[in-house]
Amino acid sequence: MELEAELKTALKTVNEAMLSKNGRGLSDAETVLFKGSWQGLTYDDMVKDTSYTANYFKGDLGHKFWEDLSNALGEKVSKRSFKGAIIRFQATLKPDSPQTTFVPKKQRLSINHYVEHPILETIAKKEILKPGSLLRIKGSPKMGKTTFLSRLINYGQNKGLRGINISMSLAEKDDFSSLDNFLQFFCISVAQMLGLEEKFKEYKWEKHPGNSKLKATSFFEKYVLSDDEAPLILGLDELDKLFEPEYAEVAGGFLTMLRSWHETANINPTWGKLRLVLAHVGDYTDLDINQSPFNIGIHLKLKEFNDLQINKLAQQYQLKLEADDINKLKALTGGHPYLFELTFQKISTNAESLNNILDKASTEWEIYSQFLRQQFSILRRENNQDLYEAFQENLNKPESKELSFDEINKLEDLGFIKRKNGKIEPRCQLYRLYFEKNLKERQ
Repeated sequence: MELEAELKTALKTVNEAMLSKNGRGLSDAETVLFKGSWQGLTYDDMVKDTSYTANYFKGDLGHKFWEDLSNALGEKVSKRSFKGAIIRFQATLKPDSPQTTFVPKKQRLSINHYVEHPILETIAKKEILKPGSLLRIKGSPKMGKTTFLSRLINYGQNKGLRGINISMSLAEKDDFSSLDNFLQFFCISVAQMLGLEEKFKEYKWEKHPGNSKLKATSFFEKYVLSDDEAPLILGLDELDKLFEPEYAEVAGGFLTMLRSWHETANINPTWGKLRLVLAHVGDYTDLDINQSPFNIGIHLKLKEFNDLQINKLAQQYQLKLEADDINKLKALTGGHPYLFELTFQKISTNAESLNNILDKASTEWEIYSQFLRQQFSILRRENNQDLYEAFQENLNKPESKELSFDEINKLEDLGFIKRKNGKIEPRCQLYRLYFEKNLKERQ
């Protein structure tokens, strides 16, 4: 009974923390995952007597859940470490803390809000069922690439395919130290998500003949794409992690291997069972065009929300907006899906009115501060110094600085600028205000 009471309390804490930080409570599947993890169950035992699969909990659902829970609790957590984090979080709460009285029950939102990209999703769903397909989902940070990819994998699973999603952010520094280390990380990740850990051990990577790309290819042919397995959707998220200059060997080897696998599918039915989905911000340009996977397959670019999509999201938050409100918000945020999500979360909980948000946007960053800091940190990276200076010059003297073709593409990919009437300008009013202030402070 004591364990049950602790679980009930922990579940309540997590639901309220998720509502406070992420604007949503736990979904049904996440509740099953949380309870099972709290009780120390394996993924196989968790899904008994449910409609879920262990692979779904290990992969798609699990990765997103532990990331969201880390954000809600304010520290990195995993299946092994989350209990202690919850205890520490509970210790910070006061009896009348906002976290424990966050939203009146009638206003609480227990669904994951999502607005479709109808045309793109129709194309993607049709393509993913084709043997050997390759899709590239492109969009600036926080445009919804991960959610789009997850929904596509779920669609494929409902059609009888297997589906897993590997985020490159899961790789550690040592994994990028050589192509061989990275491909071991990659194959082990695939094996774990598909329940093939024992097969990978049986494969004996170190003793297998050939270079690392041949080893990875052979492992996939023998086990991952074996005759008795269903076709596999392999999602590769946050692929830009590979594009750092110090990872050139890894990026070149891995990306050329993906290109080779896709081309082999045209002549080999085994490889036709593999459907690749790459989610990324920019394109990797250091490869020969005949070796790159970024100029083949189907290219899908996530764009800013239009008025219809904004209204649909508002409806999910039970908000009614006038056309003038939408226009003001679009001018402020540029139609960025994540910024609209943050805005509607704040308004729907009565924490802030729309007029207050608009009035304070020029002086206080409030709900947008974390995202803006993340964007600013991208510009401040050592390898982006030229990009930083180009954007700074464009803000200060837009008519005097003609950006190069490469600079324009990179800044546009990252979401800093847009092209309008043949001119380059900051993506939205919020960006202009924030970056003008912060770039000046660092001069």
